[in-house]
Order: sequence, then structure tokens, then C-alpha cells
Amino acid sequence: MTDLDRLEAVLGATPLLVIHEKQVFSAAPGSKFRDANGRDYEGPLTVADLGLWLRNLRRFLRERLGEEPESLGLPQLCGLTGVPYGANGTSTEYHTLKTWIDKGLVRASVKPFAGAGRGREAEFSLLDAFAAVVVARLRQSGLDLEACKKASLFVYSAPRAFRNLPREVKARAAQAVEAQG
Repeated sequence: MTDLDRLEAVLGATPLLVIHEKQVFSAAPGSKFRDANGRDYEGPLTVADLGLWLRNLRRFLRERLGEEPESLGLPQLCGLTGVPYGANGTSTEYHTLKTWIDKGLVRASVKPFAGAGRGREAEFSLLDAFAAVVVARLRQSGLDLEACKKASLFVYSAPRAFRNLPREVKARAAQAVEAQG
């Protein structure tokens, strides 16, 4: 079972990521978004359907590559996020992605950057790729880097949360993975 399988199982019941000011939490579809005092949130509220985004990412990888690869290079990650990849990895947009990595929003967990001018050697896990997609979409919707970092941390922590799921949920997730394979 991969980290994306675990993430998908965790997102099964609460696939929505809700961002209000500096708070980030998960929720089920149809939920009423209220603060700790039971009042409706005031001000801007961003709701991201991580479950849908994850299914779309997995479908995209299967359609384009025929399978889910174990890792992705920087040009592939740029393609997934919509961040253009310039010649020799020197574009301003590339630096945007590198900034996200430097600030801890996205990781190159398979093979970290080796230094200046060598970014193409970095390798990203599929969980890293999904975190990058989440950050890219949230940035496109106008969220600041601090809120995006909280969302990214949520994505990275979800596979670990899998071990806290009820046994029957884990069993259904394993059966779904076997049925796909």
C-alpha cells in the first residue's frame, strides 16, 4: 500500500480541506463550518476537495504514464502543478517551485536538491507531488504561503494518520488497492 493509498483512505470520510484565516482543518461534505464556539465563520473561507484532487492526480498519472511511477523529476512535477519549466530549469517559475521547497511547503523526499544549478536531479515522491499540486491550487486561489504550508503539512501527515483509522476502514482500503492492481 502506497502513501497515496493511505492518503486516499484517510480522505475517504473527510476529503475537504477547509482554510479560514490561519486555521486548516478537514471536513466531510455537507458539513457546517463553525468555530469552536459554534458560530459560523466570518470572512473568507477556502474549501479544497483533496479527495477529488487526489483522484484526478492518480487518473492523470495512469493516463499519461500508464501507471503511477515511484518518483517524479522536476520537469514532471512542474507539469503536474502548472508551474512552467524553463530551459535548463532557470525560469522564474522554476524558482517559485524551489522557493516552496526551501520554505518547507513541498519536499524532494526521494532525492533532495544537490545545490545550485542542479535542480533537475531532484526526485519527488507521489506524496510530494500531491503536496505540490495542493500548494499550487491554493496559491492560484489567492492563499498566502503560511496557509499553504499548513495545508501541505496536513497532506504530509495524512498517511501517518492512516494507522489510527478503524481496522475495517484499513481493510476496505487494502481491498480497493488490490482490486485496482
